[in-house]
Order: sequence, then C-alpha cells, then structure tokens
Amino acid sequence: MEDYVLLKGKITGKWYDLDKTAHYHIMAETMGVEYDIAVNVGSVVREWGSNEFKSSELLVYHDESYNNKILDKIVEKEYGVHVVKPDFALDYVKMNLFNHKKMVLMPTLDTKETYLIEILEKYVVRSMEERIYDIYVYGMLYENGLGIHDVHMNQGSKGRYRHRDREWSDGAIFFHNRRDLSWTAVFLAFKNQSFKK
Repeated sequence: MEDYVLLKGKITGKWYDLDKTAHYHIMAETMGVEYDIAVNVGSVVREWGSNEFKSSELLVYHDESYNNKILDKIVEKEYGVHVVKPDFALDYVKMNLFNHKKMVLMPTLDTKETYLIEILEKYVVRSMEERIYDIYVYGMLYENGLGIHDVHMNQGSKGRYRHRDREWSDGAIFFHNRRDLSWTAVFLAFKNQSFKK
C-alpha cells in the first residue's frame, strides 16, 4: 500500500477531471518539485443525449477559522513531502478534529446549491492570487512519487473499498495564511463511510 504522507508547499495551478470518478486537481510546488494533488469530489455521469449531469455526494466540513493542536505540529514541518509518523497522523474517528455532525452532504455539481468544487476553487484561487498561503495535504503518495490521492477519510468503508481501510491514515487539506497565521481546513468523507469506533 502507498505511503501515507503530508505535503507542505505552495499552490501553482489547478485542473479538473470530471469523468466517472471526478477529481479536483491542485498543483503544488515544494523543494523544486511540482506535485499533483487529486481531491475526490464525487463521481459524475452525463445522461446520454443530453447536457444533464448526475453526481454522487460527499460529506464536507470546512472552516476558515480552524484551530486544533495538530496545527502546532505540522506548521513546524519543512517544505516537502513527509512520511506521516504517529505523532502527527490524522484519524477522523479517534481524534477531536471537528464535529462530524456538522459535515454537509454536498454534490459534485449543482446549479442551485453551493457545491464542493466551488468550495475548493475559492480557497485555491485565493492562495494563488495572494501568495501568502502554504498548503498542507494529507493523503497517499502516488506510486510514481509525484502526487497525492485519497485526500479524504480512509476508514469506515463498505463493500469493495473496505480492504483499503487504515486507521490513523485519514486525508485532509489545510491552507495556512502566513501573514495573519490563520488556518482554513477541509475534511472530506464519502457518505457511506462510518464514524463509529
């Protein structure tokens, strides 16, 4: 199984992959290397012969004034990709990272409601324009070592994904404003995942 890592870097770009398994891709540079961060935003199916989309939904929690003791540990990390050790690993179930009940079931695409891509776009574009933000991403390192995926809860799965469950290996995204020292956090989970211990 891939290494569970934390990337600290600066956002350089973005792109979208809205096919059967939709992803929002964040490009981030650190230590002279550019990494592709593939963030699950659901799955999208276009109705044959029409312009209509059907999309799955994810549970989303985002906070523009996030505060948690885990931040004190990761802000000290140098720029680069770090294999995660137990002292700064994330676990949605065992840690008090956020209130699970405040997660919102959010579609990939929706013309009437705020959707996940819009949330990510806001933070990514702001980071690219203002250049005072660092991005921290927890997830699994690509086999080629040049990207990160599984940037979401990685336990409590059902069916064919259950064999990939790992405690203390959950994904997340943090945007750190170096000027005012504020943090924005984004936590994701698939709606069929369980938070039961």
